[in-house]
Amino acid sequence: MAENKTPSPRRCTHCGRVVHDTVHYRDAYVVDFHFLYTGEVEMDALWDAHAAVTRVVVHVRNPRFVFTCVDCYALPKVRHERQRLLRPEVEDAP
Repeated sequence: MAENKTPSPRRCTHCGRVVHDTVHYRDAYVVDFHFLYTGEVEMDALWDAHAAVTRVVVHVRNPRFVFTCVDCYALPKVRHERQRLLRPEVEDAP
């Protein structure tokens, strides 16, 4: 018996609506969702002796995949939540 290899549909994290891929036309495109990859981060500084520079590597720990449909993205509350997820360090700023 053949396995169903169809991926499960992506859904808006906020309202649950199925979101669709961007459709490209000759001179326009239609976007149905915005994607945010976020989570706790851990930074490591590594010395690159060959290039004589310090390289900073950012590791995402406990990643979150946030899909936001265009309808929810229009809501100020949702945009604020996405900004908080993207930059938690500014949450306490006035």
